[in-house]
Amino acid sequence: MSDNNLNPASSASQESQIKRWFLRHPEKEITSLDALRLFGSMEFPKRVSTLVAQGLPISRDRTIQTANNKRVKAYYITRENAERYMAANDIAL
Repeated sequence: MSDNNLNPASSASQESQIKRWFLRHPEKEITSLDALRLFGSMEFPKRVSTLVAQGLPISRDRTIQTANNKRVKAYYITRENAERYMAANDIAL
């Protein structure tokens, strides 16, 4: 899968913002539309895949129903996994 973002620094910045969001909001679900609004990320699933490949335990097994009855993928990190990841990587928020 190619990355349509021509600015690698922007991709890294979005990944950093997204990673911080997940760690600060364990158990809270986020969708691609949420990510577009929060981070300006038009390639949220790719950013999540990159973070997962780097070891961040983001879960991708939920779908939610929107107000107009569409089903969309929701991403989240459990509190336990967030705490374990931060301890293992010496991260304090």
